[in-house]
Amino acid sequence: MSSCLKEVKLPSALLLLAITGLGVIAGLVVWVCLLWRRLAALKSQTNQLAEALDHVHAFVYMKDSERRYIYANRLTLERLGLTTKQLYGTRATDHFQAATAACIDEVDKRVLTYGESSSDQVVYGDDPATALVYLEVKEPFHDPRGRVVGLLGISTDMTEIRRLERELELRSTTDYLTGLANRRFFDERLTLALKHQRRAQGPTALLLLDIDHFKKYNDTYGHSAGDAVLQAVAAALLGAVARTTDFVARVGGEEFAMLLDGTGLQGAQQIAEAARAGVQRCGLLHEKNSAQVVTISIGIAMATPDEDPTHLYQKADRALYAAKESGRNRVCTA
Repeated sequence: MSSCLKEVKLPSALLLLAITGLGVIAGLVVWVCLLWRRLAALKSQTNQLAEALDHVHAFVYMKDSERRYIYANRLTLERLGLTTKQLYGTRATDHFQAATAACIDEVDKRVLTYGESSSDQVVYGDDPATALVYLEVKEPFHDPRGRVVGLLGISTDMTEIRRLERELELRSTTDYLTGLANRRFFDERLTLALKHQRRAQGPTALLLLDIDHFKKYNDTYGHSAGDAVLQAVAAALLGAVARTTDFVARVGGEEFAMLLDGTGLQGAQQIAEAARAGVQRCGLLHEKNSAQVVTISIGIAMATPDEDPTHLYQKADRALYAAKESGRNRVCTA
């Protein structure tokens, strides 16, 4: 061996330590590489999840234990008009009206405090005509120790569905031509009114009204003109009642009904006369009617304490028949 290069001998303990140190460093490098790969894979999965949530047609968001936003998908950000950075760390009170924010916070507190899921309908806005309705489902999420550290929320816009439900409900209870209650709704209200009358021991009056010689009117002027008459009569009947509790319905082709809960015979007669005179004042030409204008006949029946809906209707119908038999364009009482 050259005199310039001399073999260096390390003590065995020091050599072992050096080898061990190199092993630790190598192991640490391997661990860092694996961790990096896992983080990269996790980041990729997170990005894929975020991208998937951005295509979900629902509002998805996450909040921390202090009810602060920490994530929202694209649809949520677009609805709020914010970027992810602008949304992060904000609260419901920063984006919604006070009443709505209070409702949101109440549910959030319940989820975060008790770790229970929730499913609630939330209305955004005070004006019923423009308010938005959402179904909000919220789930708590936990750390490895089982502690609740935040929540995941998914909100689905139910506004259009609720509108269609209300429209269907309205159609099921409303006469399409006149806008009055239909026979089905009238029957329900009559049954309820008589139950209330038995409890309160107050008066209840039923008026049945029929357009005089309406078939002759249709035969003479046509069904379109007949529809216009039905609408005009409906408006006149509504003009004859003053209380919101007075109920007016179209119960047949040219037959109408008034249900006057809490109204005695004298009051019912006054309303009936106002309805009869109101229709005649419309001055709708009817050459086949003796009055030369459209008129109505009315029958009145007062409910007894244990009145049956069918029996009360029959009494009013008999009174209506009597009004027609005695010359029409008049009011008769059972």
